[in-house]
Amino acid sequence: MNIIKTIEQVNSNLYGNPRFKVTFKNNNVVKLLRKHFDIRKVRNENAYYVVSYLTKKDLIKKVNTIAIPLQLVK
Repeated sequence: MNIIKTIEQVNSNLYGNPRFKVTFKNNNVVKLLRKHFDIRKVRNENAYYVVSYLTKKDLIKKVNTIAIPLQLVK
């Protein structure tokens, strides 16, 4: 099971942390993930910028471990 629809590394923020452009299958997850990541909305798109020091693979894994149990509870 995967929460993320697409993910791509865009660029890094001011401090050199990687920034990913992520689209989620369900945008309700974003509220839950804001506690763990710096998340901003991409203008004019249904996507979010997620700033994280993790690699792409680790980010996907962490997002899924946080979000899927909370999705099942709802």
